[in-house]
Amino acid sequence: MIDIIAPAFASHPVVIPSLLLQSDPNWRLKILHDGRNSEFLRLCEMYSDPRVTVGDTPQRGNCWGHNLRKLMLEEMSDDGDIVVITNHDNYFLPNFIQTIRGRNEEYLMWDILHNYYNYEPLHAKMQFGHIDISQVAVKKSIAKKIGWQSMENASDWPFMEACFQEAKNYLKINQILGIHN
Repeated sequence: MIDIIAPAFASHPVVIPSLLLQSDPNWRLKILHDGRNSEFLRLCEMYSDPRVTVGDTPQRGNCWGHNLRKLMLEEMSDDGDIVVITNHDNYFLPNFIQTIRGRNEEYLMWDILHNYYNYEPLHAKMQFGHIDISQVAVKKSIAKKIGWQSMENASDWPFMEACFQEAKNYLKINQILGIHN
């Protein structure tokens, strides 16, 4: 089982329909909206699927969703194999789950199209500025051990780097598997 966590704020949850189109059904998604937003919750309910859990926080944290990533990692169950941390407005191609599930590596990374680069490919490599959130899957026990520490803008990099250093093995998948919006 692949767990996917995604903070959200006031826009369409593109990640939900992209996951519902997956060729492999072995995933579950948790989306947490930054602050109260009944309209967002109502929109997510349209995608009624038991694998999707949606909620909101009592107040807006306003720190790029990092507080929500930290909370969702801490609350995540121990069952399941790996975790992918993404954003609610990112899109995964229909072969995404099938491509990453069942791998023996503790750390996986792949290429994406990225809006910061005019939707040109961002080829993943372990170097600051060359990998972004939604380009990595990590063994759940490693992700929980490392935890989300920083609340700075570029907090995804120290998390991904620490998980990479903790992992015994990794695999770079030379394939575009998603779109980062």
